[in-house]
Amino acid sequence: ADGLATNAVNPVFRWSPSADGGSGLAGYALTLDGAVVASVPAGATTATVPGGVPEGRHVWTVTARDAAGNPRGATPRSLVVDRTGPGAPRLSAPGARARVAGPSVTLSWSGAADALTGVSQYRVLVDGAAVRTLPGTSRVATVRMGLGAHVWQVQAVDGVGNASAAPARALTVTRARPRASARRIALRPVRAVRAGRRPVVRLALGKPGRVRFTVRPASRPRAVGTFTRRLTAGPSRFAMPARLSHRLRGGRTYVMTARGVGTTDSVRFAVTGRR
Repeated sequence: ADGLATNAVNPVFRWSPSADGGSGLAGYALTLDGAVVASVPAGATTATVPGGVPEGRHVWTVTARDAAGNPRGATPRSLVVDRTGPGAPRLSAPGARARVAGPSVTLSWSGAADALTGVSQYRVLVDGAAVRTLPGTSRVATVRMGLGAHVWQVQAVDGVGNASAAPARALTVTRARPRASARRIALRPVRAVRAGRRPVVRLALGKPGRVRFTVRPASRPRAVGTFTRRLTAGPSRFAMPARLSHRLRGGRTYVMTARGVGTTDSVRFAVTGRR
């Protein structure tokens, strides 16, 4: 087929037989990138290139010749030979020898590249075994791991199956994260609000105390405002102060961080509309 890609050292070129009603068919010539690389008799419908086909992009065709020497060539086709794996992906997180809470562990990496056939998929390996196969656009995977030490890595696979792996990285899985209700402070999701409205803050405290809230745009580190509340243990629900709510612009995402009772938690929320 035209545009075929392969990692074969010596791919087999195939064609349909030709016919000649005059002097008769004498044979075929296989041409690769403008040069004749193989000649075969009239009864053949396949040929290979002595010494193999080098990696890269090629154009090939087959020319039939009759006994009088008259040629007739087929429409040229393209071929890609790729026997080299992609560049290895770079692992991002968790870091080397990290301790992470399980059993669900999120792994991330930066994308790899392949000049000839592209990156078609990524394989995530844990302790030497493939546990996830993801499309070539993926950069994150969540996998389950038991407690204890593990080794993980990611393989990039190109369009013809060549693979390159990132160096393996060790991590240790600790006990599962505590439920939100068991943490000292846990912010609940904040529903999106229209510009000019007051977002509703919901959270739970493991013990009573003073909590300071900071709100900033998700794209900037500088806060647009702060406020403080003294709250009791358990769930709380209240509207954000009006003076701060009126500073929030529509069409933006904000991050609210709560600090107090010895811990910190953050949540994102959207402000819609225009103001």
